[in-house]
Amino acid sequence: MTDDELVRLAQTDPEQFGELYRRYVGEIERFVRSRVTDAALAEDITSKVFTKVMLAIPRFTEGSFRAWLYQITRNTIIDEYRRTKPNLVIDDLPIPDPASSPEDVAITNDAAARLHAALDHLKPTQREIVRLRLHGLGVKEIAERLNMSENAVKSAQRRAFIALKSVPGVMP
Repeated sequence: MTDDELVRLAQTDPEQFGELYRRYVGEIERFVRSRVTDAALAEDITSKVFTKVMLAIPRFTEGSFRAWLYQITRNTIIDEYRRTKPNLVIDDLPIPDPASSPEDVAITNDAAARLHAALDHLKPTQREIVRLRLHGLGVKEIAERLNMSENAVKSAQRRAFIALKSVPGVMP
């Protein structure tokens, strides 16, 4: 049975949605895992995707079901990054050495706060590229992880660093 036929059946009989789920769950979970490093989070996102699809399928009109499914998946991943953004950024900031002087701790905290505020002004993709670069990933690895071309990563990275340089005290 084709996707179109299954979609039409699922729109009138929710029991038919199970076949669409079985057909795509593995593919979508692999796609999510390629973009999210935490396996449990990837499973949660995959579950959210299929819940959204199941609720929205009565409104699906025409076009490629697969493309629609992937668009919902991308949007759900972005929503999750936005929802957890403070945790992602804060977790990536340096922890002051307990042996540091109070002045060193204050300087580190101030720099971290400025970086956190500056990252909030970046687009989600740019923010993720900067985060991955700070973790030591190269352009090729980032391109693979974000499903982008290397040139697109370089361009987004360049725009992100230009934006960060415009914030006083963030970058030299």
